[in-house]
Amino acid sequence: MDLNSQELAGEVNNQVMAAVFEMLRSTITNKCFETCVTRPSSSLSGSEQQCLAKCTDRFVDALQVVAKATVEYDNLNSD
Repeated sequence: MDLNSQELAGEVNNQVMAAVFEMLRSTITNKCFETCVTRPSSSLSGSEQQCLAKCTDRFVDALQVVAKATVEYDNLNSD
């Protein structure tokens, strides 16, 4: 790959990562808010804050598992 191709590949990778991050942020916001906030008000209760933290942690953990599996799959197929 020449330098321009590498730069283009890097830019595409950055755009994909930004899209994945936005999708994750949107999913976490929507799913966790729907699950944890039962009565919207001007502030979150302690239990709502705790639920949101745990829900977010579960999504991040799941993303890490998927990312690791994807890398391992790619490594197996590149050999």
